[in-house]
Amino acid sequence: MVTVYSSRKTPVESGDEMTVRDALRILKEERILLFAIVALTIVGAVTAGRIMPQDVSATAQVRVYQDDRAATLLALGDTPAPVDHDVLMDTQIRLATNPAVARRVVERLGLADTPGDVLQRISVSALGRSTMLTIEAQAPDADSAVALADTWIAEYLAWTAENTAADLAAASSALAPRITAAQQRLAETEARIKTGGHTKEADTALATAASDYEQLLAGSDRLQTLASLDSAPIAVVSSAIAEDRSEVISIAMDVLKGLAVGLVLGILLALLRHRTPPAAQPS
Repeated sequence: MVTVYSSRKTPVESGDEMTVRDALRILKEERILLFAIVALTIVGAVTAGRIMPQDVSATAQVRVYQDDRAATLLALGDTPAPVDHDVLMDTQIRLATNPAVARRVVERLGLADTPGDVLQRISVSALGRSTMLTIEAQAPDADSAVALADTWIAEYLAWTAENTAADLAAASSALAPRITAAQQRLAETEARIKTGGHTKEADTALATAASDYEQLLAGSDRLQTLASLDSAPIAVVSSAIAEDRSEVISIAMDVLKGLAVGLVLGILLALLRHRTPPAAQPS
C-alpha cells in the first residue's frame, strides 16, 4: 500500500499570510454568518436609536463687530490700532463660553444641571474669516435646544454689556479726581499770572495746565458717549433654529451605522474562525 502525501498547503491553515482570494473564499463560505451579524447590528442600531434619547442641536449667529459703532468711536479721539481678526474672534469665543454666562443661563432657565454641564452642551465657533460667531446648543428636544441657544445669546449680550458699563464707570471714577486736580492747577496758574503778570515761564505753565485740563475733559466726554451706547458691540444676526431631523433620515442613519458595524464585525469573525495558529516548529 502506497500512501501519497500532498505538499500543497492552505495558507490559512498553515499560518502563512492570507491572500485576498483566501479571504473572499472564506467570506463566501461564511456568508450566512455574515448576513446574520449584519442583520443583528442593524436591528440593534435602529432599536437603540429609538430607545436612547438623541440630542437635537439648535444654531444661532451673532456679529461681534459693528462698523457704525466703530465709526462713532473714531470720531471721538485718535484712531485706534486695528485689532487682529484671530485675536478678536478668539477673545469673543472665550467670553461667550465663560462660566459666568453658563451660571446666568442656568438661573434664568431654572435648569437642574450645573453650569459646567450646560457649558458642555454649548459650542461656539467663528464662521470662517468673518466677524460672525456661531453658537450651537445641544438638548434632548428641539424646543429645549432653541431655548438654550437663544437664552445663551441673551445672557452673553447682557453680561458683556454689564461688564462694559462697569468698566466705563470705573474709568469715570478714576478720571474725576484727575479732572478736579487739573482744574485746580489751571486756576492756580491763572491766579499767579493775574498777580505777577505774564512771563515766559508762567505762560508755558498756563498752556500746559490748559492742555491737560482739556484732554481730561475730552476723555470724560468720550466716556459719557460710550456709556450712552447702552448696547454691547454685538448684534444678533439670527435666532436659534433647530436642525431638521426627520424620522426617516434618523432611521436611515441608524441603518447605515448598523450596516457598517455589522460588516466589520462579521468579516473579522469569519476570518478569525478560519485562521489557525502556525504549526509549532520541531526542536
